[in-house]
Amino acid sequence: MTFSSAPVRLLISSLVFLCLGSSLIAQSLPENPSLPPALTELDLEHLAERFLDRVVVIAGDQVITHTDVYRHLQSKKWKERSREAEKAPKDRIQQERNRVIYDATADLVEAFLEVRAGQDRGFDPELVEVLVERRFNESQKRYGGYQAFYRELKLGNSSPEVYRESIRRSLYRHAWQGAITGRQLGVTGRKELNGYVRPGQLWGAYRSFLKSPRLAEVELTGFREAQFETLEIAISFESQGGRENTLRRIEETYAKLLDGTADFVEFFDYLSKNDAQMRTQSTHSWALGKAANVSQTEFGGTTFLDFLTQGKVGDISPPLESKEAVHLFLLTKIEPEVPSKPFANLEVQAAIRKHLTEKQRKIRLGRARMRLIQESQLQPQDLAKHMIHLAQVSMDG
Repeated sequence: MTFSSAPVRLLISSLVFLCLGSSLIAQSLPENPSLPPALTELDLEHLAERFLDRVVVIAGDQVITHTDVYRHLQSKKWKERSREAEKAPKDRIQQERNRVIYDATADLVEAFLEVRAGQDRGFDPELVEVLVERRFNESQKRYGGYQAFYRELKLGNSSPEVYRESIRRSLYRHAWQGAITGRQLGVTGRKELNGYVRPGQLWGAYRSFLKSPRLAEVELTGFREAQFETLEIAISFESQGGRENTLRRIEETYAKLLDGTADFVEFFDYLSKNDAQMRTQSTHSWALGKAANVSQTEFGGTTFLDFLTQGKVGDISPPLESKEAVHLFLLTKIEPEVPSKPFANLEVQAAIRKHLTEKQRKIRLGRARMRLIQESQLQPQDLAKHMIHLAQVSMDG
């Protein structure tokens, strides 16, 4: 990142930002204009940093530039997000691209604020450097020595110095997160917050989860929905030259399966190996809730759900028509519903305790992030509001 603490440079950065406007965040990253060929590589780098880069974010007395955002977008996470954006409808591709840049900028600023917060808390810098070198050496060993490791860094447009700095920032950031959530020791060598979950909290959560509309919370009490497994044969309309031909063929197949002249598993295996146009799939696992949703959204009714809940192992479903194909299912396994266990069950208590501890961690981390954003006097304010919203969402997740 390009940072400046001098008042004069801060004033210049602020003026640049005001001229560019907050719309910079939503723009595509521009290519550098052509430069005289006489400039050396060192001159190019220096000139780009001094004059061609543009301020995107101001956080207190620090600035983040377009170059910082561009480098952040080269990480695996944001490259994947960028690829997903390119799959959007043509009229929305640019909007999705801008959203990726905006979210990547928020992610970069969040990391920067947390790293700086870790540094400001006064963690022992000598200890940090020892840990940096230890992790650096461990990474070298994983790649089979320094030559292979340096070669890998070069392929990723990185260097030993950049890699060490990424480790250093990660250590400061995680130390801050651990300290403010009570999961790690603070600078005094003691935990600053209590993460203990009291018995009364466990009991209250258990009673609440028994009645919760959220399946994930009910499952913490030991409850488990009925589970089903199936094999599927799907014949697409396109492969048979249209809907009518497909329906006729599936009806013929269904009749043979019912009268025993054809075996579902053998037919499934045959299609998988010999008919590339058939969309055949292996075993499906269905929880009751998921099956109910698929029955309505994919097959437009309750027929599929009724087949699972009222059938027995070995039954074959009637032909089920979806938007692009006709499907047959073989029911291969049924696991009945498991009711909630009593509160005295130690596994239930452990699961609820873990859930409450993680929820407490998210709330503490979200509140601490909101304080960092508010205290940093972040500009543009739209980005600050977006980051506060993300912090609030993380607390509810």
